[in-house]
Amino acid sequence: MGKALLVDFGGVLTTPVAPAFRTFCVEHEIPPGVLKALFVEAYADPSGTGSTLIAEVETGRISTASFNARLAAALQEHTGRTIPENGLIQGIVSRLDLDDAMLRAVSSCRAQGVRVALVSNSLGDDRASTGYPDGLESLFDAVVISGEVGVRKPHPAIFELAAGRLDVDPHACVLVDDVESHVRAAERLGITGVVHKERAETIAALESLLEVRIEV
Repeated sequence: MGKALLVDFGGVLTTPVAPAFRTFCVEHEIPPGVLKALFVEAYADPSGTGSTLIAEVETGRISTASFNARLAAALQEHTGRTIPENGLIQGIVSRLDLDDAMLRAVSSCRAQGVRVALVSNSLGDDRASTGYPDGLESLFDAVVISGEVGVRKPHPAIFELAAGRLDVDPHACVLVDDVESHVRAAERLGITGVVHKERAETIAALESLLEVRIEV
């Protein structure tokens, strides 16, 4: 059985998420801790099945428009300021840039016979406005986006679904994600986890685990 790579999107194939959020907060005069708290609450749930605002949009239970409206209301409640809802989440993700070197690293793995799946928690029902690039399907052997499949990381079902779409056993998979709780959840299925922090460290780990030579 061949090896496979499961890779996150935001914060792995893009620039880091936290600085983008901080920039957005500064521009809108929102205390950074307010926005961060909403995401910390959602990601504190080890099951991935909670009913927080973030969990609802990431599992596709609410639309992007509804999420924008409710997020604006939540931010207004915490800050006392009116926050425009139109394009709110798009304004956050637009501050993320693709990490071309990481994309080339993934392509290099795939070119050497490693099956590759994108496994991403989405922030809405519109790929284009929530940060995913055009031609996404052409970059991977499988694309698993939480809002489209109705389950979000760290629920084990999303990792099992990705492995199934690649036709590999979870034990044959390596996951790269910048959220440690996602990695730990995957590891409980037998997936080998890599917590993404620095590009060079991640690429070195992939070369070792997947037995490939990556040129970026």
